Amino acid sequence: MKKTYTIKEIQEILQISAPTAYALVKSGEFSSIKFKNTLRISKESFDKWLDSNMSSMRSEKSHTNAPYEN
Repeated sequence: MKKTYTIKEIQEILQISAPTAYALVKSGEFSSIKFKNTLRISKESFDKWLDSNMSSMRSEKSHTNAPYEN
């Protein structure tokens, strides 16, 4: 069972550049460790962060698409 992601995997999942992926990891939004000069991101922590952000994006989108009410 996989417990960590690499920066490359984060890039692929989010479809972002390497500098953006590194900046996101540095922001502390999810857990990461440096092991033998390689950054590893906690899969559990990242997946929770991703789920949380995806649900908030869906919520914002549904409000944006809602008809205007007086």
